[in-house]
Amino acid sequence: MNNAKEADRLQKLENCVEDIDAMCQTQLGQIEAITNVMLRAMETPEFWRHPTAIRETIGVIQYLSADLGNYVNGAAETLGCNSIDQIERDRESRVLAAFRANENQEVPHG
Repeated sequence: MNNAKEADRLQKLENCVEDIDAMCQTQLGQIEAITNVMLRAMETPEFWRHPTAIRETIGVIQYLSADLGNYVNGAAETLGCNSIDQIERDRESRVLAAFRANENQEVPHG
């Protein structure tokens, strides 16, 4: 690889790391703030009277964490640096194979 290509690749990597850092700081800060407020609120009886608010708060945390994970994975994929969980992929293949093998068999009703 020549110096110009190496410099370009290095700049892309640096930009990607900076973007990931910015996104992580923002969304992990939001998650931390939400959990701090939720933990403090859990100490009061009033908190437990609103199960819908609890569910919605957990939903926001779930959304932010999934969004961050997708963002980081997408950024890594752009550079060809994403992690592949081969153990999980193999497990999914075995589950699919077992499902397909069982698909045409009758289910015993006992």
